[in-house]
Amino acid sequence: MSATTILHAAAGYPTIDGCEAYAGPCWLCGETMARGKPAKMPATFMDYDKAARPDATYLCEACCFAMEERSVTLQTRLGSDKPGCMRNYSHIVLHGEWLPLSKAQKRETYDALLRSPELAVIAVSGQKHLLIRAQPGRWQVEEVAVLPDPSLLEAMMATIQPLYDGGFNKAEIETGLYIPRRIIRYGVEAWQTQEEVIRPWRGMALFELAVYLLQKGEDSGRDGHGGDAGMGAMARDGCGLQTQVCAGGVGPVSDAAAGGGDDDGEPGAVRQQRFL
Repeated sequence: MSATTILHAAAGYPTIDGCEAYAGPCWLCGETMARGKPAKMPATFMDYDKAARPDATYLCEACCFAMEERSVTLQTRLGSDKPGCMRNYSHIVLHGEWLPLSKAQKRETYDALLRSPELAVIAVSGQKHLLIRAQPGRWQVEEVAVLPDPSLLEAMMATIQPLYDGGFNKAEIETGLYIPRRIIRYGVEAWQTQEEVIRPWRGMALFELAVYLLQKGEDSGRDGHGGDAGMGAMARDGCGLQTQVCAGGVGPVSDAAAGGGDDDGEPGAVRQQRFL
């Protein structure tokens, strides 16, 4: 099954306006469909290279659902007062349950990743159709396909959460370029100990995901030397719709529907060439 068909099944097979009975392959995911509609993409769509069957002429209902801009199904699932845009949210399927998660829900996202979901698509910019890029068995983090490793992610979070709680921002933690006064305030020896653990992780897509998941909250330690493994914020795409993530172009999602979050000191962009 493709990522979109897994999501469509978890959502209860919602019907999409314009879809009709049709037997044949999907232009986008390549799966054989029972329902679909002609593959007419909007002008903003740039992912033509993602088409699994460029010779086909129809989109399956699952792919149509994954790209909905005004989804009533998402609205109902969220209990919102208006239809939701699928690309604004992260989407996790855990034990058959669909979990659409906003940018503010880093704690829930982290918890779900530790439980080995069937599908995990983490929206950073909230501006890209990530579900059509996702691969079952991988964590799709913006444009990067990350090999799942819940144990390592948990170890990373346990190490970097105290630094974040202790006053360092996400850019410092991700790059290793710390402001000296913050090191002194935190404690040089404690900082050095944690840095020795962190240093080999830098450059790994999984580490960038861990930084993204950092979040200050009521359950996090505040003294700079403690705190539970936590979750957090990140995410701005300064490169436009459907374009490659640019270095330094990461920050908060502006769409109010995508939720809030604490976004001081965002890390650099998730880079497509780095895989685990």
